[in-house]
Amino acid sequence: MNVRPMSLWSVALAISACATPAPPETAAQPCLDGWVSERVSPDGAVGVTPAMAMASSDSVAVYTGWISLAPMAHVAEHTHAGGDEIVFAVCGDATVTIAGARTVLAPGMSVRVPRGQLHEVQAGGEGLVAVQIYTDPSAGYRFYEWPERSP
Repeated sequence: MNVRPMSLWSVALAISACATPAPPETAAQPCLDGWVSERVSPDGAVGVTPAMAMASSDSVAVYTGWISLAPMAHVAEHTHAGGDEIVFAVCGDATVTIAGARTVLAPGMSVRVPRGQLHEVQAGGEGLVAVQIYTDPSAGYRFYEWPERSP
């Protein structure tokens, strides 16, 4: 697969492809109340809704989608060799550790994980809903293989 360098147009196109569901949080609701992800990780702690078909993410050389973490879910330390990861928090919170440095991610904040950096995520007590972008679309391909959520 040839991965083209990302242009500003590619990023704008990928972000605009996100169908923007209303954020599920209100003053009376925890972050994940009413939030339904399209696909779920094998352990059930992570949900994803890709914002575009896999062929589309390949054509713009970026993966964009929604990700939700259950309250207190932990995403173990890992890397992405092919590109950067950008996470923009919509509701809830999480602690993101990148190469040993911790950052608390709260609504309206984003974090960039550089290519190849070890990182892990610990969701807070309400969980986390965020927009996730990979500058190498193949990093998001695994999500298309996760089981679809049953109605």
